Amino acid sequence: MPPPTTSFFLFSLLLSGVSPGNLSVSRVDGPPANDQVVISQTRRDETGPTSFRFYAPRSGAPTKSDVLAYDPDPSRSDEEIKAVAEARYYFRDRDLGQTFTTGDEGFRLQAITVRLQPVDVAGADPANAKVSVQFFKVTGSPEINDNGTAAGLYPGTNRHHNPRWDTYAFKWPHDPDDRNTPDRRPFKHYSDDFIEGLHFEHLHHATGGVVPAGLTTNDYMRWEFTGENQINFEPNTRYAMLFMFDEPAKPGVNRNIPLSNINVLPGGTLTMPMPGEHMIRRDGASTVFEEVFITDLNDPEDVAASQAAASFPENLAERLAIQPGTLGYPDVDTYRTLYFYIERVPPPSDTRP
Repeated sequence: MPPPTTSFFLFSLLLSGVSPGNLSVSRVDGPPANDQVVISQTRRDETGPTSFRFYAPRSGAPTKSDVLAYDPDPSRSDEEIKAVAEARYYFRDRDLGQTFTTGDEGFRLQAITVRLQPVDVAGADPANAKVSVQFFKVTGSPEINDNGTAAGLYPGTNRHHNPRWDTYAFKWPHDPDDRNTPDRRPFKHYSDDFIEGLHFEHLHHATGGVVPAGLTTNDYMRWEFTGENQINFEPNTRYAMLFMFDEPAKPGVNRNIPLSNINVLPGGTLTMPMPGEHMIRRDGASTVFEEVFITDLNDPEDVAASQAAASFPENLAERLAIQPGTLGYPDVDTYRTLYFYIERVPPPSDTRP
């Protein structure tokens, strides 16, 4: 049987899987202090923030001007590449989340706690914004797409292959605070990798959350689910969650919340904290390279395509139907893992004699 079409998905989404709103979001003092945590990951980087965000519709000149780092026939040094900012695009809307796999026992969802990345959020205007969480069942076999950037050195040089665009590993090739790869030069080709081969089947959209005021660096956010938002997870099954702003910010105002995570490029000194799992994102309406970056600023269609690629569709069902993944701009989630705790609803007491 062929997979369901997007139009079929949109129709079914309108009929089911969207809650009337039983979600409470609060700032809490720390991790869950109970014995109902069933899945967690508590390693994080002190730098490298990544956030979920929703901006006003794009207009005007591109908001980012960067470099295209990859040089398949290397004639330029990294310094020469960085001197030419030919990669122009717009800040992109983003839903952000994580895959996870249940153990031998299924459970009913009680709450998810995440932690803010250690950067200031005061200027990001998240207070009182409406938020929600989308859940998926994940199937398929993940495969790494290296984006055409290989390991090793450019022939006849002592320079390592670059990623396709100005990722963090190209922009900051050396960071003594990076516990995994302080010298990122031999590993920077990994920083544009993305995962293919997974399918994300929409399960539920839990709505009704409101961001509390006063969030600041390192805070914990607890997302507590009640009523029909307390969905059931089956044993030994892979799922995923995406944190979302429901509405865009006003023009000229940022709206984002950075979430703590750890980014472990392969080949370094650290190991992935949850092998087989990774963060995911819904990065704008399109991640097609040619639609994200503007080739000709004097071409209105080229500019409009980049604006559209950066923005979520106005129709919620169309947005929810966009498959998440790991590819994004400026960076990817392929080797990132979210800092999070998932709690179950306490099972009924055993009343047997």
